[in-house]
Amino acid sequence: MGDGGSCASGSPVASDQSAGDEVRAAIERLLAGHVVDAATIRRVRTRRSGKRLFVDIAMGFDGTASIAEVDRRIEAIKSAVRHEIADAEISVQASPR
Repeated sequence: MGDGGSCASGSPVASDQSAGDEVRAAIERLLAGHVVDAATIRRVRTRRSGKRLFVDIAMGFDGTASIAEVDRRIEAIKSAVRHEIADAEISVQASPR
């Protein structure tokens, strides 16, 4: 890969890059509306690979929240992100805080 743009076979190399500050800011605005006393945002990462946008969110939930409640909140967050950013691949990891 010495030429910086292709691998040994001569094929172009797809490189991941940040989705940009505008995308990250939009996601953080959406998340602010979903954070309540029972949940905290630990990490938000975005990246773009070709035309695909990937969003990775790590959240901490109150240990007393039921699995059903956590799942409901995660689905609401994913739905809000999809509404704002079509075709995004969204991953939300939940853990007790």
